[in-house]
Amino acid sequence: MKKLYFTLVIISISLLWACQKKKEASSTEEAPVSDASYLIPASQKEDTLLLYSKTPCFGACPTFSLLVKMNGQLLYQGKQHVEKIGEFTGQWSADQLKALEMEMKKIQFYQFQKIYDDNKVTDLPSFYIGYTRGDDLYKIKCRYHYPNELKSLTQWIDGQLAQTALILNQKIEKQ
Repeated sequence: MKKLYFTLVIISISLLWACQKKKEASSTEEAPVSDASYLIPASQKEDTLLLYSKTPCFGACPTFSLLVKMNGQLLYQGKQHVEKIGEFTGQWSADQLKALEMEMKKIQFYQFQKIYDDNKVTDLPSFYIGYTRGDDLYKIKCRYHYPNELKSLTQWIDGQLAQTALILNQKIEKQ
């Protein structure tokens, strides 16, 4: 549990640092905006596009975090009950990024509540999913009574990740 908390703190700090960098960059130049695009891209290609993570439960729930950057670079950390344990990198193609955008548009991702939970219910894993719109990461916590569209979205992302798993083989060295 401490390891999960530490990881979430590190991710939060990284996101805050990235937001600060985005603010500095956006003060000097405008982020590109396409009316035809559901996604309003961030100003930096290294910025977060998608954040997806699953938390542990008392059973054998898969626990991992996935970060997809605007340029398609993946950062994956498998924690428990997943095929790959540890930190790995990978790459999504332009077609996968476009398909992700289409999935988000199809379910109207930004229209969902930010929290689906009930604190009275215990031993349920959560999943977090965040998608960037400009300088904002719209993040949703799903643990209890969340819409089927979000479950379908996670299944789609899991499928894309499974296709990418063959190239998630470059282990990040700890320094």
